[in-house]
Amino acid sequence: MTLTHPSQAVLSSYRKGALATDELLAVDDHLAQCTECRHSMGDAGIAVRRFAEGLGGEHLTYEAMERHVDGRSTPDEQEIVAGHVAFCDACAQELDDLARFRDVPRRNTAWWGFLAAAAAAIIVAMAVFREPRPVAPPASTAPSTNVTSARPPEKVTPAARDPFELLDPSLRQVAVALDSGTLASAALLASLRGTPEQQRAAGETPDHLPRLLAPVGAVVESDRPLFRWSDATTVRVQIFDREYQLVAESPRLYGTSWQPPSRLPRGAMYRWQLAVQQANGDEAIAPAPPAVAARFRVLDAHAFEALNAARKSGSTLEAGLICMREGLVEEGARLLSQHAQEHPESANAARLAEKARTIARSK
Repeated sequence: MTLTHPSQAVLSSYRKGALATDELLAVDDHLAQCTECRHSMGDAGIAVRRFAEGLGGEHLTYEAMERHVDGRSTPDEQEIVAGHVAFCDACAQELDDLARFRDVPRRNTAWWGFLAAAAAAIIVAMAVFREPRPVAPPASTAPSTNVTSARPPEKVTPAARDPFELLDPSLRQVAVALDSGTLASAALLASLRGTPEQQRAAGETPDHLPRLLAPVGAVVESDRPLFRWSDATTVRVQIFDREYQLVAESPRLYGTSWQPPSRLPRGAMYRWQLAVQQANGDEAIAPAPPAVAARFRVLDAHAFEALNAARKSGSTLEAGLICMREGLVEEGARLLSQHAQEHPESANAARLAEKARTIARSK
């Protein structure tokens, strides 16, 4: 396969964000295939370009967004960031990603008004999100005639309490949101799949190229995920980090799956592709431009530990809500369904399980 390499002047403009939209996309597609040009760009030019797909001009630097997320930015910097993300979806999603998609989403300033109203709704909903309890009859005021027959009141053990009352407040909010049909990790999954505005028009997959099946647009729990594609052919699996640096690559394979031998760093977003060997000895890239890149995220270490702790404790409710919060939707729906089976008397458990199944089916 012969590639026409962009000139150093074009690469320099790409690095500075000074290309027009069509030129930016053309160079972006070239870098997806050309190792030589990626190396010539170096780390500095790649670090913030990929999430700026479809946009020309300057964007927020990684350092500025990191200061903003950590609360270290000045009032002037906060105003600049808020103003920029109000019209720049690329930087808004990058900011969401840095915020771990667990804290308050910072997509634009309209979120703050929404969250203020949602907080009030959550307080009201918490009162509703409890199982009805029988009302004990009032104690008799008559003097006791048999003191020795009186028994001390029974202690209410944690196991006898409503499981929803034992949840961490953050997980209660996830439950309340889910009960209203809202997925807490929706913004995270949207950033992995791309919004309609960000997705570049792509036709059908060429017949001679396999289709990437998984992981695509998803969060994975394992740091050694299983990569799968549609057709058995000779390929090399290539995994890139968000800075477009190659972090793992398979040998030549003939089959439809591969699992990397080394662990991928947790909490990071990746994209992967197949280098497919052609009959003439050249290699073609799948997904072929202008198709959208196959992205995925490895569950971060903190969430991984919390999920394992919930499983070991036997709380399918807590484990299921952690999964829904972190983007593991199918596993979350399975765990919440299991919780409903374990608590057949709970209307809350049945309702949450059905909401989770509905969301999982729509993904």
